[in-house]
Amino acid sequence: MNKVMLFVLILLSSVFASGKSWESMSFEYEGYPLYLRIPIGQDYENLSESYSKHISITHHLEKVLSNGLPENEYNESLIDFDSQVTSVLENTELGVTVLVETFGGRRTYYMYSVSSLSVEHFKNELSNKFPEYSIDVHSYSDEDWSFIKQYSEEWGF
Repeated sequence: MNKVMLFVLILLSSVFASGKSWESMSFEYEGYPLYLRIPIGQDYENLSESYSKHISITHHLEKVLSNGLPENEYNESLIDFDSQVTSVLENTELGVTVLVETFGGRRTYYMYSVSSLSVEHFKNELSNKFPEYSIDVHSYSDEDWSFIKQYSEEWGF
């Protein structure tokens, strides 16, 4: 994919709202709070036909409480970053965000994209736009969406 086009799409995606509704869930895992946010009405079967690359973006939170959750004021300061990450693929029709997990001082965004998406370039563009945040990006082929299907079975969504 043209790197300039991807950069423009990432910038534009922060302007447009994805219009996605989210359901929030909280659990306890290993004695600590686990917060999940999932899009309502996501059709894994049909979406998996278009998006075969699993992507995880892990944001290492800087200001956390002793239980690993972000401090309230700091969490509110992440709204622009969060909106950007959760909507960029949908707004560009390059993929979808399927889960946001907050646990142990990290917030991880799980997504599926077209196989041709340059994950390294995607990471660089996010890092350039939000240099104050420490992120790691990983990807692998998951044509059956086995990651999110297993995760949803384990946590009941």
